Amino acid sequence: MFLQPIKFERQSGLPIATQIYLSLRTSVLNGEIPAGARLPSTRELGGQLGVSRAGIVSAFERLVAEGYLISRVGDGTRVAEIPVDKTAPERAAEVPARLSKMAQHVLMLSSRDLMPLIPFRPGTPALDLAPLELWGRAMRMSCLEAKPDALDMGDPLGLMRLRELIAERLYRTRSIVCEGGQVAIVSSSQQAFYLIARLFIEPGDQVWLEDPGHFGARRALIAAGADIVPVPVDRDGLDVARGLARAPNAKLAYIAPSHQFPTGCTMSLERRLALLSWAQSSDALIVEDDYDSEFVFEGPPLAALYSLSKHARVMYIGTFSKTLFPAARLAYVVLPKNLVEPFRCIRRVTDGFTPTLAQHAAARFLAEGHLDRHIRHVRSVYAERRMALMYAAQEHFSGLANLVIAPTGLDAVAWLPPHVSDRAVVSAARKVGIEALAVSHFALEPGARGGLVLGFSAFDPDRIRHAAAQLAQVMATF
Repeated sequence: MFLQPIKFERQSGLPIATQIYLSLRTSVLNGEIPAGARLPSTRELGGQLGVSRAGIVSAFERLVAEGYLISRVGDGTRVAEIPVDKTAPERAAEVPARLSKMAQHVLMLSSRDLMPLIPFRPGTPALDLAPLELWGRAMRMSCLEAKPDALDMGDPLGLMRLRELIAERLYRTRSIVCEGGQVAIVSSSQQAFYLIARLFIEPGDQVWLEDPGHFGARRALIAAGADIVPVPVDRDGLDVARGLARAPNAKLAYIAPSHQFPTGCTMSLERRLALLSWAQSSDALIVEDDYDSEFVFEGPPLAALYSLSKHARVMYIGTFSKTLFPAARLAYVVLPKNLVEPFRCIRRVTDGFTPTLAQHAAARFLAEGHLDRHIRHVRSVYAERRMALMYAAQEHFSGLANLVIAPTGLDAVAWLPPHVSDRAVVSAARKVGIEALAVSHFALEPGARGGLVLGFSAFDPDRIRHAAAQLAQVMATF
């Protein structure tokens, strides 16, 4: 019988038998070969196509097993009776998905595409300085020394050895007193936001969110159905009095007190104590995002808000994405003791656990002191790059923007004159190969002036100086 041309390419990476199977399956599904039609024998078809009979036999066997063909002794191989949609286009159009209201809301929060690593992408560590040799050795040793139980399902809260090491390190570096059992290992800060939101937020619950504030935290809270209450941020951090005026009975507050994103401010002690007092009196919880406090360039490091809490009101989130590299996919949450088991349960019904071998590697990396040495090394490099941005701003930004660089963190903010749109500047800068983030992109309410969030940690001084000169030319056009 006549068959639609069977398409295959001898130079393709796919085996010819697979290509023949796919071509025949498409013809059957499209109705190009009618139901009941008898196909040539495998020997005959192999001769027609100039391929081995074994490949045809393999393709036919798959099609028979999946129900597209029927093979009977004495009757050959025929096309099975299957529903055929002859109105279907050659390439399927988008199917109108019935998304939940939550999903539709989250989709409206458009996120930026990840561009190549160019100045001044914020919050990115120096990827060229990543300790890959040491990390690779730790991963290799973890695999070589792994016992069978290390390959099984892991504890939803993570490897206890790593949790204990993190607890010990947090005591040294952030004045946090906790046990390893209170630490939960997760894959990212974003996952931590999502799990906490799903654990505590009912649709309609009010949540304080710094304004402007972290976009990822906002997405996670909206996904849980939270009623976001924007609380303004000034030079002293989250304005607790404004939060009390707007939503005194909010269920949760998200803050980054050590280095607020995107403004870079540090929350004052007075505000910290006021926030803790509100949480205690209102039976509320606080999520403390401590994403880059390892990098302090001026003055002593401030203790974490968690260390001031006497009533188990704070959940502390830390990450290895800034201290090592984002691809490590390791972060952690320090929980009040009474919330450990609820967190274990919510983790169990999401993705289960963080890859165990990576946790073994991280534990070895911490125990051998590699993380502390790496942080000391890159902190000195970042200090040089930070100074390069400061000097470049003094040289090029005069009259165009006011650079404010915090004593902590991996980025700074160039505040623009009141009449200049930060989003317009960001769009124009992108066209000349400069990446910056608009402060207004992270705001829920209009601010008095726009600003550009500029990261310095991932770029050497020469590149920073050149990019600053380019950015100044862009800002001058506004």
